Amino acid sequence: MTQSPVERDPYTILGVPRDATRDAIRQAHRELSAYYASGHAGDDAEQRLDDVNAAYEVLSSPSRRRSYDRVRDREASAAGGGEAGERTTLGMSASDEDDHEPFAMSWPERREQKFRYELVGENTAHRRTLLRMVLMYGPLAVGALALFMVPLTALIGGTVGAVIPLIIVGALLIALTFQATMALRDLRSRPLFTRGEVQRTWSKGGLLWFFRSHFVMVNRQVFVVPPEMWVRVGEGEMVEAHHWPHTRTVIRMLLLHGSDEELAALDPENPTVPL
Repeated sequence: MTQSPVERDPYTILGVPRDATRDAIRQAHRELSAYYASGHAGDDAEQRLDDVNAAYEVLSSPSRRRSYDRVRDREASAAGGGEAGERTTLGMSASDEDDHEPFAMSWPERREQKFRYELVGENTAHRRTLLRMVLMYGPLAVGALALFMVPLTALIGGTVGAVIPLIIVGALLIALTFQATMALRDLRSRPLFTRGEVQRTWSKGGLLWFFRSHFVMVNRQVFVVPPEMWVRVGEGEMVEAHHWPHTRTVIRMLLLHGSDEELAALDPENPTVPL
């Protein structure tokens, strides 16, 4: 049975609008999966289920969804919005219609039928990052301690006005000492992993704006990641971060693909790929 071009559209397959929320997409996938797996959906139920899973894989991933939307809009625009634009969805030519393959087959591998993971990025310089933190924050903490003694001495001598600079320098001293100590502890620790949904990504200037730091929040934990890794994950993605326990400097990050049941079945005590 040949699929029509519109049936290849993941939004049409799941029966959701283009602006559907992730919860709506997830609910539609669950309902359709249950229906096609029930044994009462007809002879083509298995193929339909494959298409539903393929559609969900694209729309459940924010980055894949954005990529799909860009390709679909660009090709529809190039074709004048006509039938040819619909037939080239996700990079397929019109001749692909008779191949009886779901639209997601344009991705490098078939992922919709089993759990998969992708390596988003690997920070091979993670130990050097920790050493750099020690060498940067350690001397600064020593300098802040020397500076801290100035208002402290003045306060002991009876200068009440020294309280404010004492508090400011003291806060800076605590922050610098904390960073240096956490990096030292990581150098003597073993890496951990955290698996979950990306809740937020952002970046900000680092110490005195000399460099920019990039952050990803997973399971309410904030991780420091290299910029090339940071740009490849989006909010709502399911990831597994391998990281140092105290500074939460990321060693590598995996992007996980699979059904809710497959992701829930992953071993919570062991990483997907050994550390």
